Amino acid sequence: MEALHNKYKDSGLKILAINTRETHAQASGFMEENGFTFLAPLDMDGRVTQSYGVPVFPTIFIIDRENMIVARMIGGVDWNTPMVHTTIDRLLDL
Repeated sequence: MEALHNKYKDSGLKILAINTRETHAQASGFMEENGFTFLAPLDMDGRVTQSYGVPVFPTIFIIDRENMIVARMIGGVDWNTPMVHTTIDRLLDL
C-alpha cells in the first residue's frame, strides 16, 4: 500500500488504514516501524468498523471520487499487480 500511495498520491489517491481498538502509541509505532506514510486514523471504539460491516481484518474498500464503494475485498491483497494499477488508473481518470 505504501508503494501505491507514493505512486498515486499526486494524482489524488487517498489511502486510509483504519486502526481498530488500538492506542495511538500502538498504531503510530506500527506505522513508523514499517515506514508507512499514508493516513491511519484510529477507530478506538469500533464504530467505523461496525458501520461499514467489517467482518474480518483486513477488509479493503475502494471508494471512488463520488464517495461510492466500488469494491470490497476481504483478506490480504497484492497491491503491486497490473490489475490493481489498471483499476486505480481508471478510477483516477489517468
